[in-house]
Amino acid sequence: MSDYSKEDDKMVGGDHYTQTEIDPWAVIRRWVHNDQNRFEAYLWGNALKYLHRYRRKGKPMQDIDKAIHYLKQLKKELAA
Repeated sequence: MSDYSKEDDKMVGGDHYTQTEIDPWAVIRRWVHNDQNRFEAYLWGNALKYLHRYRRKGKPMQDIDKAIHYLKQLKKELAA
């Protein structure tokens, strides 16, 4: 479990993160892999975040492109 306070857990930036049953931070925290380094987890988590919100923020193609960008960076990181 996280050591963050409830106040720190609040998503900032819009209601598109709260329109589903579970917020992306909770998913990322539960699904992060123990063998991921911090940068891999960052890239992977951002891809998940953009995939989570792609239909909720009003710019689905932009969010999909952002997720692809993070996945491409993750691919480069793993290939290095």
